[in-house]
Amino acid sequence: DSIIRTDERTGKSHSSESEYVWEALFTLSSYWGYEYETGFNGGIITVPGELMESFCFALFHNLSELPEIPEDFGLILRKDDTYTMKSSELGKNYTEIESFTEASDGSVKATIYHCSAEDEILAVYEVKLVPQPFNVFAYSVVYANKIS
Repeated sequence: DSIIRTDERTGKSHSSESEYVWEALFTLSSYWGYEYETGFNGGIITVPGELMESFCFALFHNLSELPEIPEDFGLILRKDDTYTMKSSELGKNYTEIESFTEASDGSVKATIYHCSAEDEILAVYEVKLVPQPFNVFAYSVVYANKIS
Protein backbone atom coordinates (compact mmCIF):
# COMPACT_ATOMS: atom_id res chain seq x y z
CA ASP A 1 0.00 0.00 0.00
CA SER A 2 2.71 2.51 0.96
CA ILE A 3 4.74 1.91 -2.22
CA ILE A 4 1.67 2.40 -4.41
CA ARG A 5 0.64 5.54 -2.51
CA THR A 6 4.21 6.87 -2.84
CA ASP A 7 4.26 6.17 -6.59
CA GLU A 8 0.93 7.86 -7.10
CA ARG A 9 1.80 10.85 -4.86
CA THR A 10 5.27 11.50 -6.34
CA GLY A 11 4.91 10.21 -9.91
CA LYS A 12 8.05 8.10 -9.34
CA SER A 13 8.49 4.33 -9.46
CA HIS A 14 9.70 1.93 -6.76
CA SER A 15 13.48 2.24 -6.52
CA SER A 16 16.20 2.17 -3.90
CA GLU A 17 17.26 5.73 -4.80
CA SER A 18 17.61 7.65 -1.53
CA GLU A 19 14.92 10.28 -2.10
CA TYR A 20 12.36 7.66 -3.17
CA VAL A 21 13.21 5.47 -0.16
CA TRP A 22 12.56 8.36 2.22
CA GLU A 23 9.35 9.34 0.38
CA ALA A 24 8.12 5.76 0.87
CA LEU A 25 9.25 5.66 4.51
CA PHE A 26 7.41 8.93 5.11
CA THR A 27 4.28 7.46 3.53
CA LEU A 28 4.44 4.29 5.63
CA SER A 29 5.37 6.04 8.87
CA SER A 30 2.95 8.95 8.62
CA TYR A 31 -0.04 6.85 7.50
CA TRP A 32 0.53 3.62 9.42
CA GLY A 33 3.14 4.42 12.09
CA TYR A 34 0.54 4.78 14.84
CA GLU A 35 -0.10 1.01 14.59
CA TYR A 36 3.45 0.27 15.75
CA GLU A 37 5.63 1.32 18.68
CA THR A 38 5.87 4.96 17.74
CA GLY A 39 5.35 8.11 19.72
CA PHE A 40 2.33 10.16 18.67
CA ASN A 41 1.75 13.61 20.11
CA GLY A 42 -0.17 16.52 18.62
CA GLY A 43 -0.06 15.18 15.07
CA ILE A 44 3.68 14.41 15.25
CA ILE A 45 4.94 10.83 14.94
CA THR A 46 8.30 9.75 16.34
CA VAL A 47 9.66 6.47 14.98
CA PRO A 48 12.55 4.67 16.73
CA GLY A 49 15.52 3.91 14.44
CA GLU A 50 15.13 0.13 14.71
CA LEU A 51 11.48 0.32 13.62
CA MET A 52 12.37 2.67 10.74
CA GLU A 53 14.93 0.07 9.60
CA SER A 54 12.20 -2.61 9.72
CA PHE A 55 9.94 -0.38 7.62
CA CYS A 56 12.80 0.13 5.14
CA PHE A 57 13.64 -3.56 4.82
CA ALA A 58 9.96 -4.41 4.29
CA LEU A 59 9.65 -1.88 1.45
CA PHE A 60 13.07 -2.49 -0.17
CA HIS A 61 14.34 -6.07 -0.23
CA ASN A 62 17.68 -5.05 -1.75
CA LEU A 63 18.65 -2.62 1.03
CA SER A 64 20.68 -3.70 4.06
CA GLU A 65 20.79 -0.30 5.80
CA LEU A 66 18.91 2.97 5.81
CA PRO A 67 20.25 5.44 3.23
CA GLU A 68 21.17 8.95 4.29
CA ILE A 69 18.25 11.38 4.29
CA PRO A 70 18.82 13.81 1.39
CA GLU A 71 19.72 17.30 2.65
CA ASP A 72 16.77 18.96 0.92
CA PHE A 73 14.24 16.35 2.11
CA GLY A 74 12.11 18.16 4.66
CA LEU A 75 9.44 15.58 5.46
CA ILE A 76 11.43 13.60 8.06
CA LEU A 77 13.82 14.91 10.69
CA ARG A 78 16.42 12.63 12.30
CA LYS A 79 17.71 13.25 15.80
CA ASP A 80 19.98 10.64 17.36
CA ASP A 81 18.24 7.34 16.63
CA THR A 82 14.69 8.65 16.11
CA TYR A 83 12.81 10.02 13.12
CA THR A 84 10.09 12.64 13.47
CA MET A 85 7.39 13.73 11.01
CA LYS A 86 3.85 15.03 10.80
CA SER A 87 1.13 12.43 10.54
CA SER A 88 -0.91 12.44 7.34
CA GLU A 89 -4.47 11.71 6.39
CA LEU A 90 -4.76 8.40 4.61
CA GLY A 91 -7.36 9.77 2.19
CA LYS A 92 -10.22 7.88 0.66
CA ASN A 93 -8.29 5.99 -2.03
CA TYR A 94 -7.45 2.40 -1.19
CA THR A 95 -5.59 -0.63 -2.47
CA GLU A 96 -7.06 -4.05 -3.13
CA ILE A 97 -5.32 -7.33 -3.88
CA GLU A 98 -6.89 -8.60 -7.10
CA SER A 99 -4.95 -11.88 -7.21
CA PHE A 100 -1.76 -13.52 -5.95
CA THR A 101 0.30 -16.65 -6.45
CA GLU A 102 2.80 -18.18 -4.07
CA ALA A 103 5.92 -19.88 -5.45
CA SER A 104 7.61 -22.92 -3.91
CA ASP A 105 10.34 -20.65 -2.46
CA GLY A 106 7.70 -18.74 -0.47
CA SER A 107 7.78 -15.65 -2.66
CA VAL A 108 4.48 -14.08 -3.65
CA LYS A 109 3.49 -12.23 -6.83
CA ALA A 110 0.37 -10.14 -6.52
CA THR A 111 -1.74 -7.94 -8.75
CA ILE A 112 -2.93 -4.94 -6.75
CA TYR A 113 -5.49 -2.32 -7.69
CA HIS A 114 -5.19 1.29 -6.54
CA CYS A 115 -8.81 2.46 -6.35
CA SER A 116 -10.63 5.73 -5.80
CA ALA A 117 -13.22 6.24 -3.07
CA GLU A 118 -15.80 5.71 -5.84
CA ASP A 119 -14.30 2.23 -6.54
CA GLU A 120 -12.76 3.29 -9.85
CA ILE A 121 -9.49 1.48 -10.62
CA LEU A 122 -6.88 4.24 -10.89
CA ALA A 123 -3.83 2.02 -11.46
CA VAL A 124 -2.79 -1.63 -11.49
CA TYR A 125 0.48 -2.87 -9.99
CA GLU A 126 2.37 -6.14 -10.08
CA VAL A 127 4.30 -6.71 -6.86
CA LYS A 128 6.78 -9.40 -5.85
CA LEU A 129 7.34 -10.12 -2.17
CA VAL A 130 9.86 -12.47 -0.54
CA PRO A 131 9.77 -13.84 3.00
CA GLN A 132 11.87 -12.13 5.65
CA PRO A 133 11.26 -14.23 8.75
CA PHE A 134 13.44 -12.26 11.18
CA ASN A 135 11.73 -8.90 10.85
CA VAL A 136 8.58 -7.17 12.13
CA PHE A 137 7.09 -7.80 8.69
CA ALA A 138 6.77 -11.26 7.16
CA TYR A 139 7.62 -10.11 3.61
CA SER A 140 9.83 -7.64 1.79
CA VAL A 141 9.07 -5.93 -1.55
CA VAL A 142 11.38 -6.97 -4.41
CA TYR A 143 9.56 -4.87 -6.99
CA ALA A 144 6.31 -2.98 -7.47
CA ASN A 145 5.67 -2.20 -11.13
CA LYS A 146 2.77 -0.14 -12.41
CA ILE A 147 1.32 -2.13 -15.30
CA SER A 148 -1.62 0.14 -16.14
